[in-house]
Amino acid sequence: MTVEIGLESERAVHLESGLMVEWVRDEPAQDRKSHFKLVLEGLQIPFEACYDFGDQDIVEKDPEISPEDLSRKLLENPVKNYHAQNIAADFDRETFVKAWQSLVSAKASSFKISVFYSEWTKNDMSDIRKWSGEG
Repeated sequence: MTVEIGLESERAVHLESGLMVEWVRDEPAQDRKSHFKLVLEGLQIPFEACYDFGDQDIVEKDPEISPEDLSRKLLENPVKNYHAQNIAADFDRETFVKAWQSLVSAKASSFKISVFYSEWTKNDMSDIRKWSGEG
């Protein structure tokens, strides 16, 4: 699976399928949200992703952690986790996650990047399907 990254164009293209993910823009840092486009067979499907820095995982493991220790752990292991869901299109989810993870990793190279994509039907959240790409 070959993904070509264009840092100047802020795009990742899966060469075999032509599936492309394009970084559109970031919201202000306090919103922790970025906007992207999935480009497939001439269609441009916008989607947004929220992100975190792994702080919730640390607090879940150690609920009594002090703010100073949390800051220290975040600086020692800089991670950035992107989460997107329910993109309304027909596409290969594994290929998408690979291209998206490659793009975000190249753009934010000082972080260990993980991407998480999930889908469910509006009527049944018990049937959640998930894909991930972890750096």
